[in-house]
Amino acid sequence: MAIAGGMLSVMPTGVFQPASIMPTRDSADFNLWHNMMREYSEELLGNAEHDGDGDPIDYENQEPFRSLNAARREGRIKIHYLGGGLDAFNFVSDALTVAVFDADTFDDIFRNKHLLATEAIAPSDAACLTLACQHRAVLLPQAGPTVEPKGWDD
Repeated sequence: MAIAGGMLSVMPTGVFQPASIMPTRDSADFNLWHNMMREYSEELLGNAEHDGDGDPIDYENQEPFRSLNAARREGRIKIHYLGGGLDAFNFVSDALTVAVFDADTFDDIFRNKHLLATEAIAPSDAACLTLACQHRAVLLPQAGPTVEPKGWDD
């Protein structure tokens, strides 16, 4: 099934699924933060899809998960759950999340990765970005007042 074909999406976005279907005593894969990290690994670093075909991930020792976890524990990454969304066109549900990175942390982990700034964006992703802007004072208390991105009401 294609989801939001031809549109950009916010990161992370993907199916909430285990990285490995190999039986393990306690699967660490069914954790929203771990799912977010797997998507960052795939989409921003170009690593292979963590789609169930591989070995279990060692989230504490395997990169980039080790660095992401360390940064989160040290307060250099803060994650927030905004709520759930349902795309009315294809009935795909989304967990709307925001991760706030210290700039140096983001640059260190995702060095040489560039995100596009123009293209159509999926409706659920536009909702996530709108909610993040509306709650900017909570997400980025040092950043000042909320400013709506130009063109979001078009």
